[in-house]
Amino acid sequence: GFVRNCLKHVTKNPFVMALSDRDFMRAKDFYQFFETIPFTIMDRQEMPAGARLMKWRIVHDLRMVIPGDVIVYRPRGNAAGGAAFTTNDRKDLKHLLHAVKTAQVFRQLRDAGSLVTCNVAKLDKVKNWVAVVKDKLHAIGITTVKDVYRNLGTINSKLELFGYSVLKADTLRLMKECCETTAQNTGHIVFASGR
Repeated sequence: GFVRNCLKHVTKNPFVMALSDRDFMRAKDFYQFFETIPFTIMDRQEMPAGARLMKWRIVHDLRMVIPGDVIVYRPRGNAAGGAAFTTNDRKDLKHLLHAVKTAQVFRQLRDAGSLVTCNVAKLDKVKNWVAVVKDKLHAIGITTVKDVYRNLGTINSKLELFGYSVLKADTLRLMKECCETTAQNTGHIVFASGR
């Protein structure tokens, strides 16, 4: 809320929220948002007359930060918002499947070229997919995250054996990444201050 309201006040623009898997912007969402702003302070070109956009800059060296800078950090990964999956995402099978499908749908929306402005995790296509895949996995004896991880190489052959459609390679890759994550959070937002 606070950073979003500051940016809205500074830009004097209607502020379009970038969302991924929550109803509010998180650090990883701000990261995505800043990536969509077309003008940086390093650009030599002038902004078009009447453009009410702000300029921004990427800070490659923390020694170059100045008081008032908003610093957004996210551990890179393939979860929704481009951040890493977190240990909470693998709390149980339902959470793991939900995180994986949310990541896939988020990526599809981003690849279509637009800023994602909805909570992807709440979409029916995510919930429906999770229910179907969870039932298929239960039918082949996979009921926990540990079961998923132990059986990653054989899930599809077991699904085929029981007459189910197989999971895509991307789905299995994301499931593996989620099972192996050690990230505790999806990033941080901080303000730089002076002495």
